[in-house]
This record gives sequence, C-alpha cells and structure tokens, in this order.
Amino acid sequence: MPDVHLGKGSTIGSVIPTKGAIIPAAVGVDIGCGMNALRTALTAADLPENLQSCVRRLKRPYRTDVLPGVVNVIKAHGKIRLLTSMRNGRAGSRLSVVNAKISPFP
Repeated sequence: MPDVHLGKGSTIGSVIPTKGAIIPAAVGVDIGCGMNALRTALTAADLPENLQSCVRRLKRPYRTDVLPGVVNVIKAHGKIRLLTSMRNGRAGSRLSVVNAKISPFP
C-alpha cells in the first residue's frame, strides 16, 4: 500500500476486490493521489500456504503521526526507503526518511 490516508467515503489506499477485477482505490475527491496498479511476476504459489500471518501483519495498528502524508516506497540495495511527508504541528511539513530491511512474511 503506497499511500494511505483518510478520504471521503473510504480510506485512500483501500483495495476493493470484485468478481473478475480488483479496484486498487475508491475514486473520490483524492483521485490521482498516487495509487498505481502494477502487474508483477508473482503468483499464488509465491504466497505462504497459510495467509494468517500476512493478515495479522496487515491488521496491525499503524502510527497515525507518520501516515497522514504520502508514503513513497523505494526499493534500493536490499532496503525499503520510506519518504514520508508529514505535518509537524505547525505551518508547513517536514520530510522524514526511514530505512527498513525488506523481510518476507514469517
């Protein structure tokens, strides 16, 4: 999920499964906010047999002080760089760069 923030009607970054299609985001006032649907070489065989660990990780609470802005995920040298634009409580915003190692779901 490259971008998640509150929207009118639904959370931007929502994935809406439908029969025969996947809608990567509900369209609203945030249309064009940076969501992309990309084809990959991954198949169902690349996923663990039991998806409960994936579901648990997706349902974990997230830091609301980090995610109100746009989060761009850039894969570089075995790491994911999160470039987060966030409000600092005053006028303007600041950029925060966080590096985290890429790790598969356990």
